[in-house]
Amino acid sequence: MTEVLGRTNQAFPRLWWALRVPHVPQEGWRDQLVGAALETGAPIDISTSPGLWGGALRGREASILARIGSTLDSAQDSDHAANLIQAEILQTLCAVGREQIDFLVLRVKRRREEFQIEGALQALEMAKQDGHARFLGLSAEGSGLGVLSTWQFHDAFEILMVPRNPIHSEPYQTLQPVARERRVGVVTTQPFHWGGDVPIPEFLPAGSDVPGAWLAHLAQDHPVLLGVRTPNEIAAAKEALKAPPPVLSETDIEQLVADIRSGSTWARLASDPRPWVQLAAQRRLDSLVV
Repeated sequence: MTEVLGRTNQAFPRLWWALRVPHVPQEGWRDQLVGAALETGAPIDISTSPGLWGGALRGREASILARIGSTLDSAQDSDHAANLIQAEILQTLCAVGREQIDFLVLRVKRRREEFQIEGALQALEMAKQDGHARFLGLSAEGSGLGVLSTWQFHDAFEILMVPRNPIHSEPYQTLQPVARERRVGVVTTQPFHWGGDVPIPEFLPAGSDVPGAWLAHLAQDHPVLLGVRTPNEIAAAKEALKAPPPVLSETDIEQLVADIRSGSTWARLASDPRPWVQLAAQRRLDSLVV
């Protein structure tokens, strides 16, 4: 299932993949994960480690997304900001061994200085003009109002990446109307990051259909960028979108959120056989202690 994404005027699948390292890597895991993602024809986010994923994607047909801008806070003026972003772009291109990135996306976590934004946009626009980027994007990684203060005076982006889940809903609610008005394509992120250090699917009992229902619910509106660690996670996500999306009422969502916020849920997960789930659950329990 595909749909035209805003001003890109191109159709893309409803599920995009953000590649992650497995908690317990097995031999050949990287090629298996990359191969499964490539088979879907969906954009692949390599931002967590451009060198790691870029090596596996060299010479292969893939729509690649990279989020940049982590160095921008240190910029002292617009020229410095432009140089920092140009360096990040060059590093990314070298990592994947190609001349062009499909989606070059600027991270924004808070209100930026105007000279930082001007320098970053200058570098991004130059990259696009020189053929190093097909589309430019904005990744909202802080409060919606903080990102809006940066975005409202600049209209250089074809896509907006924004978290969307019941616990952290403010960025989407703030920015989605602006994207609709500007005909900017929206890609939602972090669909299962509802608290703790491990995404929600890891916490749910085996066989639970709630993650699939929630994912299908979100994908009705916009493409969803999903963090994946194994080919099985990609297969399960694809399966969730095959059938008509199940009805997931507000009551269902509220109950799941209540369960995740419950101390008893986290106490149960603290004895989960998976050590990474144990650790995340214990951290969550510690945070609940007043």
